[in-house]
Amino acid sequence: DHDVDEDDGPGPAKRPRIDESQFPWQPVQEISRALLHPELQLTLELVENYTLDLKAARRSLTNSPECPEFPEEQWLALLAGKAVNLDSVYTADHSTSINEVQTHEISEGIALRLSENMSNPSESKRVIKNADEWTTTWHTYTQAVLVAFPHRYRELALYQQYMSSLFRTTAIPLHCRVFVLDRAIRNRVGRCRNILLSETDKFRDLERSHISPVGMAYQEFEEGRSDLDACRRWNGGVCPSSDGKCRYKHVCSSCKGGHPVSSCP
Repeated sequence: DHDVDEDDGPGPAKRPRIDESQFPWQPVQEISRALLHPELQLTLELVENYTLDLKAARRSLTNSPECPEFPEEQWLALLAGKAVNLDSVYTADHSTSINEVQTHEISEGIALRLSENMSNPSESKRVIKNADEWTTTWHTYTQAVLVAFPHRYRELALYQQYMSSLFRTTAIPLHCRVFVLDRAIRNRVGRCRNILLSETDKFRDLERSHISPVGMAYQEFEEGRSDLDACRRWNGGVCPSSDGKCRYKHVCSSCKGGHPVSSCP
């Protein structure tokens, strides 16, 4: 019998290295990148570095004394330059739950994550409902962003001013539409690599869609509102709120017309 040297066998096939020079967008990208706003160039450089190993970047950051309080599951999106779920940030700010995560390796390269939420029975996922809650949550988000992207202070501050202006000029019952617009804007910025949050002139189409009465998204919202109950107090002539501020619709409880039920033909 002859000893078999296991080292003489064929090793695992190496994954071929991709030739980035053949990417058709590469030459144009170099030109476009040179024309980008300097703050966007800095953001792209950091995102490219973080996304080489997002989990390693998150591990380093969350183990740093400079790490602010921020939900762990949102760090990956933040470091990748994607939109963060502000409702999750708001929930975490007010949470007393403890989320225990255990990782079990099934095979090489495949792991199963099991999460056990040691939650307060009276506690549930929160949703931002007013301008003050959004502003407070934005402050928390800003502190997290500035650790990973220190140069974005001006961009985030200008965007907050833009949102504050929208809250001031939009009827309170329709602030929910401003929250939807905010998500749409941040999704666009997270998907694109050539827009700053502070470049609000690039969001006019989203404004029309989500907060203008002629917008497509707004029309869908209005169709959903048509199912709301008619205000009983308004129909009785005693509602203290205007139509824009009442949680119920100021329409006839019988025919849904724009008159109280006492005037219904």
